[in-house]
Amino acid sequence: TEASVKADLFEVRPGPSARILLCSDGLSNTVSEEQLAAVLKERKQPEEACRALLELSLAAGAPDNVTALIAQQGTEG
Repeated sequence: TEASVKADLFEVRPGPSARILLCSDGLSNTVSEEQLAAVLKERKQPEEACRALLELSLAAGAPDNVTALIAQQGTEG
């Protein structure tokens, strides 16, 4: 809704089986970094992790849209 916005940009060099979470503030403002990390560690499949994060966010009373995408490189054994 703003005429211009400033995106948060981060350069990362992921390892061979890295996972990167991209999410909206609907998730990051309702779920702590510790909770995010725990879900990502526990749930190995990106779809399962996204569902679990959505459930946590909604249970915490997410005030607006919740969007999450997990980019995963390679596979974990």
